[in-house]
Amino acid sequence: MLNKKPTHPTKSPTKSPTKSPTKPLKSKQNFKDFYTDKYAHIYLYDEINNATVLEVKRFVILNNQFISNFEKDEKKYVSYDEKDIEEEPPIISFQKNIVIHLNSPGGSVNSGLALANLLCEIPESSSITIIIEGVSASAATFITVLSKNRYMLPYSMILIHEFFESISAKFSGIEFEKEQGTKIMNLFKKMYLGRTKMPPQILDDILRYDRFLPKNDIIKYGMMDGIIPPTTANNFKEYFRKYPSYDYNEHTIKNVSDKNIFYFYKTAEDLEQYTSYNKSLELVKIIHGAMMAKSTSLPVVIRISDADDDFFVDMYEIIPVINAIMICTVPVYFIIDGPIRNFSILMSLVSYKTFIYKNVFLTFDFIKMLSDQSRLEDVISNTKLERKIILDILNKYAKLPESIKKKLFKKQFLFEPADCIKYGLCDYIKSC
Repeated sequence: MLNKKPTHPTKSPTKSPTKSPTKPLKSKQNFKDFYTDKYAHIYLYDEINNATVLEVKRFVILNNQFISNFEKDEKKYVSYDEKDIEEEPPIISFQKNIVIHLNSPGGSVNSGLALANLLCEIPESSSITIIIEGVSASAATFITVLSKNRYMLPYSMILIHEFFESISAKFSGIEFEKEQGTKIMNLFKKMYLGRTKMPPQILDDILRYDRFLPKNDIIKYGMMDGIIPPTTANNFKEYFRKYPSYDYNEHTIKNVSDKNIFYFYKTAEDLEQYTSYNKSLELVKIIHGAMMAKSTSLPVVIRISDADDDFFVDMYEIIPVINAIMICTVPVYFIIDGPIRNFSILMSLVSYKTFIYKNVFLTFDFIKMLSDQSRLEDVISNTKLERKIILDILNKYAKLPESIKKKLFKKQFLFEPADCIKYGLCDYIKSC
């Protein structure tokens, strides 16, 4: 956002941005390619169960067959025709190499192992790249760990733990379940130790808890091949050199075409259509679509107003959108049409510019940050991580005084439009 992003092309930062422990991407891999039609794209934003695994498996096989048939016929690549298949797949295009966009809390152990075995379906001439765009936890980490190409985004999170089993059986049955459980745990450890640099004792300690791992540890123990970095100031300089009319201000924002405006107006009734992990998918696909567009490089303009009930209720739900905006190769603008709160504000903060109407206000109310983890120490650890991400975003993209940041999780704050400009929460007050 103007006047607050350390990477903003028009800002002269007074201090260098905080360095993240980002490991360089493999060889000369350009991360931008991951978000083009050079890859087939599958979105796994859900729990790991047989239904979701089957869906992914079907389309990986379909993709392979499509490519194989066309290579045999020596024909060039073409996009799929919806008439050729019963249902439209979550694949944007057929290509040799596949990207799985992952945001999952995990689920069934058996389904997670079946998903990991999906890697065996890929011919040697092809590859699967896993990009953690939000959360990869529990059974979802199996394919993440075993994949040859594993990346995460700036605020993505990983959690590995012991599997959970509820047993109701006679003593002999309990003994059998224990034997089976021991074999499963040994299989887990073999997978993690074989594809990371984690010492066995450290792995045992991590598995005992339900805690998201610090980014430093993820890189230190080789769990990812790299962290895809945010779009830089130079990227946007080049973009606006080619498209100067897309650098909107309070006057030119009125001229935005309907083609690139997305209205994010959710109601309480809309909540029934989503799970916690696919709430973000709609916005994520809009942003990815702008990055993948061939014929145009239009920016994304999101108009937003929160309903009476929060649509996003915790950090895990909003992180994929925050990450998508941060790496987007075209500018993302927010127009705040009505009052917004908490996690919606974090989305707008990482955008290129934000416009707010003069009769609108923003509200921070992070007092009730809850977790459904059962162990108190895990709740404390995960809540600390969530707060760290919130403060990191505010430190990088806003200018809140220390007096507010120190009390951010102890009291509520309401910001009038003038305050939003003063504290770097918005860039312009929009007139009617």
